[in-house]
Amino acid sequence: MDWRRWTGVVGFVWVLIQVAAVALFLIAGSPPEFGDAKKFTAWINTNSGLLMDDAFLTGVATLPLLAQFTGLRSIIRNAGEGWEWAAALFFGAGTVTAAVLIIGSAAEATAAFISGSGTEPTTVRAVWAATQMILTFVYFPSAAVLGIVAYAALRAGRWHGRQRANRTAVANPRRHPGVRLVRSRERRSGQRPPPHPNAPLVEGPPSLS
Repeated sequence: MDWRRWTGVVGFVWVLIQVAAVALFLIAGSPPEFGDAKKFTAWINTNSGLLMDDAFLTGVATLPLLAQFTGLRSIIRNAGEGWEWAAALFFGAGTVTAAVLIIGSAAEATAAFISGSGTEPTTVRAVWAATQMILTFVYFPSAAVLGIVAYAALRAGRWHGRQRANRTAVANPRRHPGVRLVRSRERRSGQRPPPHPNAPLVEGPPSLS
């Protein structure tokens, strides 16, 4: 399985879902002054449908997010046995980030749900404030850092894949026409190709002169 390509596709799906969720939030418009709990709760109640849809898409985004972290873990593992700890650490951090995203989306949906049920406006405002703090100060910075690490992992995975392919081509020239063509040209030009580093040394017969 091509983990690198599969992970890139899943990451693109995650970005699309997040963009759709942000668009729904922006359609709801700017909230009123935070100090007025009644107006703030009325704004949440008026736009409860959009905010519920936003929370739903945000929760759905955790599925491709976890799938992306699974693919990135496999890419990091392919770099070698020495990178097993980095793969486990990255996947653990990604799982925690997905859990934070689920908590934030659940809190947003809760605030939208209780805004019209006669709940105290200060309570609704407090739940909404907790939601925004979780998403703004915990989830988005974590997602940004992990996104940078993911990009670096994809680039490193491509580099290690090329290095592995080059080593395979040198070790098995019969399976790679390009290597055979280069060596045949070297023989026609009278240049001997450099010996393989693992080739045994063969000494010629002693000179009689």
